[in-house]
Amino acid sequence: MESLNLFILQQVIKKRSSHEEGTIQDLKKQKFHFQKLVQSIDSLSDGQATLSYNDDNFREFSVHISPNDGPYKGGKVGFNFKMKPSYPSTPPQITCQNIIYHPNIDDEGDICLSVLNEWSSQNNDLVDCIQGLLYLLHYPNLEDPLSPFFAPGEDENEFQENVKLTMAGSVFNGVIFDCLLSQ
Repeated sequence: MESLNLFILQQVIKKRSSHEEGTIQDLKKQKFHFQKLVQSIDSLSDGQATLSYNDDNFREFSVHISPNDGPYKGGKVGFNFKMKPSYPSTPPQITCQNIIYHPNIDDEGDICLSVLNEWSSQNNDLVDCIQGLLYLLHYPNLEDPLSPFFAPGEDENEFQENVKLTMAGSVFNGVIFDCLLSQ
């Protein structure tokens, strides 16, 4: 009986640790998804996104997006990606590297991105995240602000002017924003 309890305990520990660390199958999918992103980032973003990574740790990488249209046109915004060991069962963690005036990116770099909230390992991958970020920079959601910098009720014209002002790295409402413009 004691050996049966020990066996059950070992199985529970093994199951928990494999979930936290991810499985071999997860690792293979992670590598596949990352390689797919490396090969397709230029074409999927129409040259608007670039990838920076270290060959020793493909689970953590950066993406810089330079939108060719929308309110952030002419800027360059950086994002850090971190695939958890359980990816693709769970979405990657994505944070913005910049202090940016964007209604859907808060002062901690957290991002309100629908693909992350509605993640499905059967339907989503890193490519979807890049496309979601591109969309967010082209078409910010003014109706559902996450950012404490964003004034609810701000109209489209005010928003456009505030984006131009803050992208230049100026102080706005007491906050110093990062310069996102190419120098």
